[in-house]
Amino acid sequence: VYDVPYLVNRIRMIMSDADTARFCLWNEKPRPRTVDNFGKDVGTYEFVGKIHMDYLQLYKKHAGQVEQSYSLDYIGGKVTGEHKVPYTGNLDVLYNTLFEDFIRYSRQDTKLLYLMNRKLDYINLHNRLAHQECVLISTTMGSVALLETAVINEIHEWGEVVFDKREHPESDGAAGAWVQDPVTGLQEEIGLIDLNSLYPSAIRSLRMSTERIVGQIRQTYTQSFIDERIELQRQKSHARDFKPDYAEAWHPLFASIEHTKVIEKSSDILVVDMEDGNSFETTGADLYDIIFNPDSTIVISANGTLFDRSGRGVIPTILTRWYTERQLMQRAVIDCKQLAGKSSLENENGYDDEHMNAELNGFTRREWLAKNEPTLKLIQKDDGKWYADNPDYASARAAYWKMMQQIRKILLNSLYGALLNKHCRFYDKRLGQSVTLTGRSITKHMASTINEVLTGEYNHTGGVIIYGDTDSVMFSAKKKFIADGVDFDWNVRENVIDLYLAVGEKVSESFPSFMHRTFNTGLENGRIIDAGLEIVGSRGLFLKKKRYGILKYWEDGFRLDTKGKPGSLKAMGVEIKRSDTPKYIQVFLEDLLVSLLCGMGEVELREKVKVFKRNFVNQPVWTKGTPKTVKNLTAKQAEFERTGKCS
Repeated sequence: VYDVPYLVNRIRMIMSDADTARFCLWNEKPRPRTVDNFGKDVGTYEFVGKIHMDYLQLYKKHAGQVEQSYSLDYIGGKVTGEHKVPYTGNLDVLYNTLFEDFIRYSRQDTKLLYLMNRKLDYINLHNRLAHQECVLISTTMGSVALLETAVINEIHEWGEVVFDKREHPESDGAAGAWVQDPVTGLQEEIGLIDLNSLYPSAIRSLRMSTERIVGQIRQTYTQSFIDERIELQRQKSHARDFKPDYAEAWHPLFASIEHTKVIEKSSDILVVDMEDGNSFETTGADLYDIIFNPDSTIVISANGTLFDRSGRGVIPTILTRWYTERQLMQRAVIDCKQLAGKSSLENENGYDDEHMNAELNGFTRREWLAKNEPTLKLIQKDDGKWYADNPDYASARAAYWKMMQQIRKILLNSLYGALLNKHCRFYDKRLGQSVTLTGRSITKHMASTINEVLTGEYNHTGGVIIYGDTDSVMFSAKKKFIADGVDFDWNVRENVIDLYLAVGEKVSESFPSFMHRTFNTGLENGRIIDAGLEIVGSRGLFLKKKRYGILKYWEDGFRLDTKGKPGSLKAMGVEIKRSDTPKYIQVFLEDLLVSLLCGMGEVELREKVKVFKRNFVNQPVWTKGTPKTVKNLTAKQAEFERTGKCS
């Protein structure tokens, strides 16, 4: 939004309007267009036949967090370790008085972008994505058009046509993800079990797709329940413009009340609205017998939506392809790290022939690497294991495949979001809410099973459960084992890891039967739902929902407490991760939190704070400011000058 208009207008002014055609193909000239830049309409140009991408926008899309600054100097330093060339005054003075420094300044800016892209490879990534899904590169910056095109292409490959977009009436807010209130305070020996791509897996397991919907249980009971909770909110609210909190209203429910009545074989009357326009009344018990009949191909979601699983659905099919690709990419991340041979642990370096020939989704490691990493050369060393001949290159490729699998994860999870976007051709509130509520039911079952394995009680709260959020559950068996007198050595971390890995395996084994008895997926489709141990931490501090810190010493098969380090900090929602917290405050708070989680006592922690406060008092005043992001500044300034106030 800055460089392109500057270059076009500068060339037009210094050279000629005709020379601007050199930006384009076919002797065309740049076409002016208006774009939104954080709430402000700004003018730029579109190059005919050529594409330009804003690397700042690419970085924001993939960074996964809000940065305290988006200047090239800050982001370049963070990604590459290099910075812009500093200067005093302005560029005009620099050009006229220190021309060599001006050239060095310009070259360094270009070099920073080059180094960033060499490491992040975002341009190549979007180019590949555009070609793979048959869209323009600019389309890959969004989600709805990209995902809609991918689904349409899949349907066309089947030799079928796609239905037209439909108008949808306004509706209330849909149910959101489940977030449990944590057991606050310090916790020890924490395990985190995570569901693999929960929402995409739920869609695949139930074969949810717009064209596979056959009916919907009318949500009379559920709507009445939600209306009552919204009315309670209204009565407690003192706001003039009351806005319902649907997430809070849905909080106690893990499925629609109608679904629960079916599973419990209730005698209450339910109304089923079929897609052909017909409706019928039945009891929960009778509907259960219809759906769960051994010859039935009907699946019921936690939303009470009925799907036909006898045929393929376009959305589950494309999700399966993306999921399979992501699994192979995830393995590639581990493989490249292992082949680099840089770990301090012997069993995390190199692969023997047995591991090289291990198969996943139809590919052995050797076959997949030969096809997708032809420039990664392997050598067999004296220990009989295979390694990359260039360890640094293998490490770089591990980072690349980590990004690629993350993009697949974004696509997988974005499809669910697109299904809830009214501008998407495949939008259907029933489908979106089926995914969310089914996901809530699955996560509740996972928490209950963790408790059952470690305490004998099937309950999603209490016992060993500490916290749950969307697709993951955190727990600790230490207090329970000590209270029950269980003979277990918590000082040996390998023991803890093995115990929690076994719990994860038990959870995974429980899904096929749970999915079949709850949704009639069939045991084979029930196996699509899978979970595993992701993290083990020595200690954690839990403050409230989405605010906690855990000191990890094991993650995804790798030890983090190596080379004298206590582990790695996983922080969520605390000040050390907030973009409006100054960097030096972030560093201090992170050090303080890690010290607490490493077992430092109250006296030592207080002394740390006192020392920091003394140093803080003596800092220059201007260094104590808090970075702020200002949106619509130009528009607000114009409004203030016009009216004397800002809305």
